[in-house]
Amino acid sequence: MKKIYKISLFLSLLISTKYIAQLNLIDNQTQNVATPEVASLMKYSDFPSLGYIGKTDVSIPIYTINFGKIQLPIGLSYNTKGNKVADIATSVGLGWSLNAGGNLTVKVNDMNDFTESYSYYTTATFEPELSLEWYRQSKGYLTRDFSMVAVANNSSNGGWGLCINTKVGANDDFFKDAAPDFYYVNAPGFNDKFYLTQNEILIYDEVPRYTAHFLNSTNAKLKNTINLIPRINCTGFESTGFGNKGSASVNYQIDKFEIVGENGYIYTFNDFEYARLREYPQYMVSHDAFQVSNWYLTKIKDPYSGREMNFEYESYYNNYEHPSLTTLGDVNFGNYPMAYNYELGRMGSNMIYPYVYNKVTTSQLYPKRIKKITTDEEVVDFQYSFNRIDYPGNGLTNIQVKNKNGSIIKQTGFSYDYFNSLNCSSGDYECKRLKLNSVTDSNLGTYRLYYDSNTFPSRNSSKVDFLGYYNNNDSNIVFSKDNFHESQNYYPGTKIYFYPDLIKDQLFPFQLTNKQAYQITNGVDRSSKSISQLGLLHRIVYPTNGFLEINYENDDFMYEGEKYILGSTRVSKMKLYDSQNIVSKEINYKYVNEDNKSSGQINFFKTPANSARTEISSGIGFGSDAIVGYSRILEEVTGKGYIERKYTNFNDYPDKLMTSDHNFSDQGTKNFLKFLKFPSSYVQSLDERRGKPIVENYYKEGLANPIRKVKYSYNYQVKDSLKVQKIFSSYDTFTNDIANSYTASNYLLRYFNNTSSKSQEDFFSGNIVKEENFFSYDDARLTYKKTISSGEIVEEYYRNAKDKSIQKLIDANILDKPVEVEKKKNGKTLSKQEVKYENSSNIFPSSELSYDISTSLMGTEINYDKYDAKGNLLQYTAKDNIPVTVIWGYRQSQPIAKIEGATYSQVMQAFGLNANDNNAYLNLEIVKKSDLHFDDTSETQFISKIKEFRSKTELKDFNISTYTHAPLIGVKSINPPSGKKESYKYDTANRLEEIRDLDGKKVKEYKYNYAPTIYYNNGKKLAFMTNNCAPGTLPASGEYAVPMGTYSSTISQADADQKAQDDVYANGQNYVNTNVSCTPYVCTITPTHLADIYYSSFQEISANHIKVTLSLPLTNTSGGAAPSWSSGVFIGTLDALCRPNSYKSISVSTFNGSWNVSIAPSGGVTLMSTSGSAPSGSVTLYFEYDK
Repeated sequence: MKKIYKISLFLSLLISTKYIAQLNLIDNQTQNVATPEVASLMKYSDFPSLGYIGKTDVSIPIYTINFGKIQLPIGLSYNTKGNKVADIATSVGLGWSLNAGGNLTVKVNDMNDFTESYSYYTTATFEPELSLEWYRQSKGYLTRDFSMVAVANNSSNGGWGLCINTKVGANDDFFKDAAPDFYYVNAPGFNDKFYLTQNEILIYDEVPRYTAHFLNSTNAKLKNTINLIPRINCTGFESTGFGNKGSASVNYQIDKFEIVGENGYIYTFNDFEYARLREYPQYMVSHDAFQVSNWYLTKIKDPYSGREMNFEYESYYNNYEHPSLTTLGDVNFGNYPMAYNYELGRMGSNMIYPYVYNKVTTSQLYPKRIKKITTDEEVVDFQYSFNRIDYPGNGLTNIQVKNKNGSIIKQTGFSYDYFNSLNCSSGDYECKRLKLNSVTDSNLGTYRLYYDSNTFPSRNSSKVDFLGYYNNNDSNIVFSKDNFHESQNYYPGTKIYFYPDLIKDQLFPFQLTNKQAYQITNGVDRSSKSISQLGLLHRIVYPTNGFLEINYENDDFMYEGEKYILGSTRVSKMKLYDSQNIVSKEINYKYVNEDNKSSGQINFFKTPANSARTEISSGIGFGSDAIVGYSRILEEVTGKGYIERKYTNFNDYPDKLMTSDHNFSDQGTKNFLKFLKFPSSYVQSLDERRGKPIVENYYKEGLANPIRKVKYSYNYQVKDSLKVQKIFSSYDTFTNDIANSYTASNYLLRYFNNTSSKSQEDFFSGNIVKEENFFSYDDARLTYKKTISSGEIVEEYYRNAKDKSIQKLIDANILDKPVEVEKKKNGKTLSKQEVKYENSSNIFPSSELSYDISTSLMGTEINYDKYDAKGNLLQYTAKDNIPVTVIWGYRQSQPIAKIEGATYSQVMQAFGLNANDNNAYLNLEIVKKSDLHFDDTSETQFISKIKEFRSKTELKDFNISTYTHAPLIGVKSINPPSGKKESYKYDTANRLEEIRDLDGKKVKEYKYNYAPTIYYNNGKKLAFMTNNCAPGTLPASGEYAVPMGTYSSTISQADADQKAQDDVYANGQNYVNTNVSCTPYVCTITPTHLADIYYSSFQEISANHIKVTLSLPLTNTSGGAAPSWSSGVFIGTLDALCRPNSYKSISVSTFNGSWNVSIAPSGGVTLMSTSGSAPSGSVTLYFEYDK
């Protein structure tokens, strides 16, 4: 007997409809809700090498903030992996991301760590919920063993105020979170991820404390105590025969994160955005919850100077509820033994709720966006003025960089259009996607962007593959939160192919070409197609008029010896053109092994999702979803040669699923666990071990052997591990009671995968030069490097603050840089440098020491004598014992004077200031005037004070150099001790324009002559019908396309596009007529019940002239009386194309007598025998007529 197994398509398993079994559904299906901006940034956060996944860096730099020892580059980046149908464009356009600031995003593993759910019954006699209390049903990983709401309310009776004034009772905790969530940190100078664990709680009402475990750095720290803010949501209160009942969910929101990187910088994340998640149908078990999944970077603090970089965000209105459909689908396992009585958790309940086939979950975002970045030197403003019609919130239109005086140093403008959907009537939200057309840099010029002309479907289209890319299947799934046929098996599922004999995967959303499926579950075709490439960036024209062209192809991978494609894309070719339209570099990429078969590998398949809206994670693997890794990539540079690169991949380091801790003996349960990968609540990821280069071979054009070979090896070291478990149960199929509970386990690993060795061989002129490098680490920090080359051994030792016991650096967590580097050759010290930190009042270097080979002793190279409060060096003394004093201006950001030979104290005494105060120099007139320097008048006053400073009698014996600056642009003048001043002038784009000498004479001039702006056409295409069809044929449709970049214009973009459009109109019809064949047609007769027809063919052989063959039986083939042919019989209706314009009466003679054929303009055909005798048998008539 055929077996059908019901699955929930967002939960690995949801067999029953018991209300507890659905409590954690919302956590799984909407666990990583984020704005388009955050979602786009997080897509490939787990992958260490862009080349390994066939992705390349396409970026537009805008501005870089220099902040102490770190930088914040502001710019745009483009995702070349393709656009899913349901993707929402960010505020800078589809496929683009704005990189400005930072964020901390949570990725939920299984359930949200800080979530609890509760149920309530008013009837005291109803079991198992006892007497008028709330009972906890599900528990997040980091919620406490007893109700956190009770503790938060701090009441001796167990807590009050959970939705209604009723106390919290015992915890059922039928569902427990399997594993801690991951927090991804993305900030300038610091990128990492961590998870939290709860410290031991000794007292009932003790505030819980948490420890952060960073996965990539053991030195980063969580600085603040996490405070939890409960967000309580009540829903589903209703009356039943058992009494009133209801449900509640509590999400404990983390107020902020303060993280100290191993560079000592303190990163604060305390501005957040959240989403409201609503589940339909709305009854007791449905959810209506708020979830915070992203915290924005609000401040960076420099550990040296105490300076701060602050980030300000703004909210914008968003009324769009993003819907997702969850359906119960069928998987046909045929007669294969399968157990059906397992579920997540340990409920086993007799509370049965109406069977629900379909659910809709909506997510409404309450988003934020970057508004301003402020340092003590500049302000960067972000302005959003483009009124979007595809999504709430405006598009980014301008970024302004201002100095502290308010002068605009630079600005960048953005212009937009839309990608449109074909035959779309669902409204602008579904039919349009924001498209970035150009970026104009006030200093450089304009970047112009061109995309493919392939047409999108509507954003809510169900014509997608199992990963959400367009595949034009024949489905048309339509739903809304108000109409989704909750109690009907209404929506088609995914077509699933079952291969039980395979080892790794058994259920597929596509057919394997070399295997026979044991069973096929009918449904929508979710296989991937090459038509998935939509809206991809194909050309970026730079301000110089040079441009980059990018070609794409679909990702592919090998499985069981055959190649399959995915809807995602990889770069196949890049061509760089200069301003003269000449190719300066061309690179082709091939993703193949030595046998010329695809080198693509994937993780594993999980049960495909029946999701009409595919932004919900589904498909391949977990966390990395659609990503293919390539083990071997050839980078062919035209005319130069090629580079062969090999990487570690999924076959080397596959992720590990949870495994049952119980050894089941029955085959049905074994199959259940294997085929559904149950439970897959936490997957041990080895992403950091994949994508590592292991071989690089360099080939010169025309040579068979490489000219360079490079090999890498890695040291895999597990720092620690955390065992995680998920409870699942078997239940009695008749009583629905629990039969047994089990656990499945896995391990969350913190590990390091450092490069342990690198060898390089260079081949030239018959010789081989080989170099070997070996590396040692303290966790992820390099401590030792050994290089062997030409028989010599060079060793390098790197020691940081911990190694040298510099406690103040340890306390400040400044551990990323070595403070001592020693280099030895063949065991003998060649060099040694050490930075000392002996000033107890600050964490700045006090001196630098170096090794003297002649004496084998360490000697002082330079002393750093004095610093101001911002960490600016005020005085240093070199080994010649001559002091040098530096005076800082422009709000302590730029040096404005250097006095060689004088100490800081001498300079201060010369001006009557406190020689012992390191900030006394701020009272110097040149410093005060520099702070006010922002126009010609203030510059004149400043220069006057500089002259006074230089002519100070007390300083006449010292060498004085003075400087003026255009803050954030460059130096404006340098006046050395000789007095031979040089001045520097900048143009309106802040580029150096002139250099003038002391007398104002022009010494050098710079000209920036750019070629006229060249605009290239966007792709244009139009469908035509052939209009030159011969008789007997019908017009056929064809498309004429003018590729992007075919035409250019120096006038405007519209002019270039018009040229392409003119080409379409001028040549499209002729092209289709020449290249598209008309469709031949043959008319036939549709018979009536009065007669049968064997064969009928009416064919136009010349204009309006029809040739006919008509064959029919003269008897009744059904056994009744023969038609009365002598009286005329209406035998049928002729197709419209061959009907005459007027009645036709045609006489025809055959071996079976004479006949008359009458054809009416309406198509009616009457046949009459004119022989006088009754015909029999059959007859075939041949005749012709003019229409």
